Amino acid sequence: ARCGEGRRASRVLMDEAEAAGPPPFALAVVAGGCASATVDVAIYPLDTLKTRLQAPAGFAVSGGWRRLFAGVLPTALSSVPGGAVFFGVYELTKARLEGVAVDEAIPPAFNGIGGGGGLWHKDACAAVTAAAASCLVRTPAAIVSQRMQIGQYGSLREALSGVFAGGGWRGFYTGLGVSIARELPFAFVQFPLYEALKRLVHRRRAAEAGTAAAPAAPAAAQITRRASGSHGSSPLRPALGGEEVRFRNADGKVARKETRVEGEPAAVITAVEGAACGSLAGAAAAAFTTPLDVVKTRLMLGSARTWRGAVRQMLAEGALFSGMLPRVGWMTIGGV
Repeated sequence: ARCGEGRRASRVLMDEAEAAGPPPFALAVVAGGCASATVDVAIYPLDTLKTRLQAPAGFAVSGGWRRLFAGVLPTALSSVPGGAVFFGVYELTKARLEGVAVDEAIPPAFNGIGGGGGLWHKDACAAVTAAAASCLVRTPAAIVSQRMQIGQYGSLREALSGVFAGGGWRGFYTGLGVSIARELPFAFVQFPLYEALKRLVHRRRAAEAGTAAAPAAPAAAQITRRASGSHGSSPLRPALGGEEVRFRNADGKVARKETRVEGEPAAVITAVEGAACGSLAGAAAAAFTTPLDVVKTRLMLGSARTWRGAVRQMLAEGALFSGMLPRVGWMTIGGV
């Protein structure tokens, strides 16, 4: 698991659980760290397979199917603080963006993909910011883990000494820029698709209830995101035939959320459905950003000194999408 990806699976479940009331900041940080560590360790073998497939020496030479948990210790140790940083920054950034109105018409292409409003890009921005912060914690462990995964070092102590000898403290942050750069397209593919899939689930439920779905409203139109007990309404998302309604308790906490569409019965996306949507969206985003992940791996393994050199290597070897299947599998399983 690398940077922001390890937390997205549990983020989906936390997003759905928020309907029971937003958790305190400290709880979100602790839960995020624990969830991240659990996911990272449980499906670590898939990450090992992906790294070995992306290594320039080839899968068999890099270890094949042997010792799939090689290098798991640094990953496990970095998962808790890395996950805590991710969720902490995510929640803070999302809270900062919460009051920013989206008055501009979203491009039609994004209206069709987002399937539910203009708020998805706020979540995407929060995720990218959080992933960048998390990378600062996770990158040193990722470098050590990946070099142990391909058998370059036999022990944690040997790996730490080797990385430091090769580049000093800066050696532990090789590939940091590419790691962060990978998060931007990942988030901006994942979030619109995630919203679109949830929209499809909503429409299917409405159809099963015997009510035809209402046609989408023009992109330039605005609807409001209302919350009972709030002081009025603010235009936060372009109208796409639906709105999110938050029901609050007397103390102002969210009791539940419903997505309502004009002409359709109210429908609630369950945690299981949300996790399934998140898995599919994450898998698609993982496949799309695999070339960037290969560049990152080549830099971290030391087989290329610059990203341009890594790209030339990959093109010569036909390795742009090496390791895509375990990477997609990791994201799919993690989302469940």
